Amino acid sequence: MRGLRWISLMAMVATLSAALFVGVTIVQAAPAAQQGTGQICVLAFDDQNGNGVREADEPLLAGVGFTLADASGVKGSYKSDGNSEPYCFGSLAPAQYTVQARATGGLEVTTVGQWAVPLSNGAQFDVMYGARKSDGDTAKPATTDGSPSSPANASGMSTLGRIVLGVLGLVVLGFAGLLALTTLQRARNNR
Repeated sequence: MRGLRWISLMAMVATLSAALFVGVTIVQAAPAAQQGTGQICVLAFDDQNGNGVREADEPLLAGVGFTLADASGVKGSYKSDGNSEPYCFGSLAPAQYTVQARATGGLEVTTVGQWAVPLSNGAQFDVMYGARKSDGDTAKPATTDGSPSSPANASGMSTLGRIVLGVLGLVVLGFAGLLALTTLQRARNNR
């Protein structure tokens, strides 16, 4: 019985050590993303004629929020000022990115509001978001390109990382239960 208790204790210590090591590795791996040379540039324009294409005489539009995300979470956000666009999210590693635009109230959207961007190193992708003043109607969202609205969870940890940590947590709980059981059995045997 005594040997079983020590084996359980050592197995639990080994599992906790492995869980801490794997947990630290997974949590640190997500933020330490590889720096790249790709960039995604965004701008919003006042689509006065509503055709979804920026004409030479259509000015930039202020107050549109852009969010950039990849599989590990949100990478950045930007709100257009109507003067200094296009704004570029730079030094992006090769990956699949999602750009989402949100207009302020009272605007009718004339282009898609979300883009799925497969970016390679050194590449640039330009996003042009069009909207115009509504004719008294509520803002009408344009159809999206069918890509998912949120490519990653907010914590920045991958799904695989969550699964590994969950399994390790269950293993630790199992060993703790086994240790408690052996301790109770020992106490009963000593009576």
